[in-house]
Amino acid sequence: MSKNTEPSFRAAFAKNKKAGKKQFQWNNKNYTTQTASERALNLTSSQLQSAGNTSYEKAKGSSFKSKSKNEISESYTREQQFRIGDKIKAQGLNVNKYKDRMKSKNIKGSAFGLDRNNNKKK
Repeated sequence: MSKNTEPSFRAAFAKNKKAGKKQFQWNNKNYTTQTASERALNLTSSQLQSAGNTSYEKAKGSSFKSKSKNEISESYTREQQFRIGDKIKAQGLNVNKYKDRMKSKNIKGSAFGLDRNNNKKK
């Protein structure tokens, strides 16, 4: 395909993800179909923190105008919030009580009280 007729990265990613492929090629480069959310599940807490910081700096560097960089950063932040919620639940505490307290300028609608399965967009 020429540059003009080649699908966007998002379209190529979605097509290959839907087809169940683990990897695909776009613009002569190899990519995986693993999302940041899926990757975040397999990271240790320190790896997650590091990946979150790195992705935030990349999103910030693009003045938060890059949709994909923002989504990646949000995925890592959301997983960190899920893990905090898991710890709160494990202690037998009410997550919603803490979720409401944690809302601030930087944490808009914390994921503490959400289940990972119920957080998917429809």
